Amino acid sequence: HCLCINREGTRLFSGSGDKSVRIWDVVHFTEKLALRDHPSGVVALNLVDNDSRLLAATHSNPSRGGRVTFWDIIPQEPKKK
Repeated sequence: HCLCINREGTRLFSGSGDKSVRIWDVVHFTEKLALRDHPSGVVALNLVDNDSRLLAATHSNPSRGGRVTFWDIIPQEPKKK
């Protein structure tokens, strides 16, 4: 499990063992979106490129290693890279 917040402090990102990243609206205390396309549990999150991209790292698998997924999070609809 992991957390990351944007620079403005308005969006919180949570990574989970259920293979998802959830985007939360901190101002209104609501879940905005769940990103579920991860191969295993998400263990690390980081915002880059002026908070326009989210990096999500998953568990290491001894036979395949871990994986990092890039999400473009601006505009509102995240797109997997």
